[in-house]
Amino acid sequence: MKKKSIQIVEMLVFIGVFIFALWVHLYRLGEIPFGLNVDEIGMGYDAYCLGNWGIDRYFSSFPVYLTNYGGGQSALYAYLDIIPIRLLGLNVTAIRLPAVFLYAVGILFGARTFKLVAGGHVQEHQAKALFYLFFTAVSPVYVMLFRIGMDCNLMLAVGTIFMYYLIRASLSGNNRHFFVAGVWGGLILYTYAVSYIVMPLFIAVYVLGMVCIRHIKWKNILAFGAPVAVLAFPLILVQIVNLFDLDQFQLGIFTITKLSNYRSGEISLKNISAASIVTTVKSIFCYDVLRYNSLPLFGTVYYISIPFAIAGLARSIWVSVKSFREKVFCQEFLYLCWFVLLFVIGCCTVANTNKMNAAFLSVAYFIVEGVFMAASRLGNKVSRKVVLGVITGVYTVFAAFFLGYYFGGQYKADYENMEFFSYSLKEALEFVMNDTELSGKVTYMGAHEQTYPYFLEATAMSPYEYTEAVQSGLYRFSLPEHIDYEADYIVSDTDTEEKELLLSLGFDQHVFEHYTLYSYDMSSYRHKDVQVVWDAGVDDNQCIMPGAVQEIDGEDMFVLVGWSYHEEEGTLWDDVYIVSGNDSFYAQKVERTDLAETINDESLLECGLLFLIPRDQLPDGAEVTLKCIDKANHVIGTQMLRMG
Repeated sequence: MKKKSIQIVEMLVFIGVFIFALWVHLYRLGEIPFGLNVDEIGMGYDAYCLGNWGIDRYFSSFPVYLTNYGGGQSALYAYLDIIPIRLLGLNVTAIRLPAVFLYAVGILFGARTFKLVAGGHVQEHQAKALFYLFFTAVSPVYVMLFRIGMDCNLMLAVGTIFMYYLIRASLSGNNRHFFVAGVWGGLILYTYAVSYIVMPLFIAVYVLGMVCIRHIKWKNILAFGAPVAVLAFPLILVQIVNLFDLDQFQLGIFTITKLSNYRSGEISLKNISAASIVTTVKSIFCYDVLRYNSLPLFGTVYYISIPFAIAGLARSIWVSVKSFREKVFCQEFLYLCWFVLLFVIGCCTVANTNKMNAAFLSVAYFIVEGVFMAASRLGNKVSRKVVLGVITGVYTVFAAFFLGYYFGGQYKADYENMEFFSYSLKEALEFVMNDTELSGKVTYMGAHEQTYPYFLEATAMSPYEYTEAVQSGLYRFSLPEHIDYEADYIVSDTDTEEKELLLSLGFDQHVFEHYTLYSYDMSSYRHKDVQVVWDAGVDDNQCIMPGAVQEIDGEDMFVLVGWSYHEEEGTLWDDVYIVSGNDSFYAQKVERTDLAETINDESLLECGLLFLIPRDQLPDGAEVTLKCIDKANHVIGTQMLRMG
């Protein structure tokens, strides 16, 4: 076959593998993994706010580091997500698209890196590039990490692009290439906070190594370092603000973020132990504890890859040592340093696969080199091709089993409800908001890691509207300690205990996918006046008498003391509470030995009632309703009280 024809065939195969890689990452992107991770939904809503109002959900103008839930979140992903969310709306697919986009760009640059290497056979480099592309298309870790909209996973993709330009600059000595490498190196800092440690150390080791072999000039260092320094500067200010407990401030239109939970101590040399080393090795080469990162059945890179990775790692060490002796540049040194730094960082913290995501930049390189080392052991060209074909075939079989498991239904059956993931509240909330009766009632939502961002994703409210919604008291983002019969409840299917309780109390249910909405038909209650005997705080249904307001723990409180029980049934009330607008205040049950003896019924010992209600929550002149609930018979008794 002519050389040109071979090149066309190779190009078509390359394009075909790339299209397959895109399909693997785009297929059912909005469905798998199931639900939304608590971090990706928070980031997605921040991107929605930035794209529409130029602020995050905390009203910070274009923050260089997101606040998220107080501990911070890198900002690059959110800024990349602005366009997909503006085009497609605030939904799962739009939130996850930037991960797929940068994955695609990253693997193209990763493949091109193999073609940069000087010396050797061009066809072998092209074969390595193609195998790398195939491997990153079907490797479980590349599939699973880049189908989630999490900021940290971009470190792998951006790091791959950075490595390409750094190798290219090192080979060419071109200042323009060094400048572009510096830009991508600076952008890495906006992908994951781990890079704050990795990048300075990596750059220092790189420059020192290049100086030792006399392969870099001062103007190269300046061209490389200048964009890194400029991009790092705002993030350095973030560290200063949080380390020294300074106030948040603006740098032009950008916000230098102050965090409520600064996590500077998560990475420490004190954490290094035999257990942390084992955990780091497992997280990189096997699996971790999170099933949206890795699967024990398949491992991160398939277990068959481990010998190839070890061989490639050993080769990189040998080639790096040789290159220093000969004072020549080799890209193996960069991949080796990158891997070692990430590995040490993993040992200094509680490692998992997504924390170690950037290490797979080097791991993928080691595996490709290891595969071709294995093939090269069989002397002639034909034998090498046969071995490569067999190895590729084995990976194809593994990939078929993995993709069949992941997309075919078994993954859902095993891990439909994962830790840190919950489902959209959109369907249930739309039902509530469109129902005239339900929409005017308090709605409780529960069983989320963080409920409120799921509410924001479902309603697509602006942060201003959300503030008003919270102040109105109509939406509560946790389930109450006491059941309020006049409220709605949106309960996750995983919260079986709460669902059983609401059903047992006679609540009606509206079933949606992943959630059930519960509401009580108040007309089913037998309303009647009940007699509550007040000993203190109330006189003739008028609350506020001398002594009714007392200072408790530095706060003015209404202290209302009385007693009551269900006279018809001769039982205690299940709950007694006061309703004021959207707020409910429950009585504490108090032992009344005197009454139990007078009534001659020990079962009524706790018929005493004690209300402690903040003074500022019951304004003078307000009319409130006292309600008594009998759980067994669903009887409600009422008494009207006037404050002041």
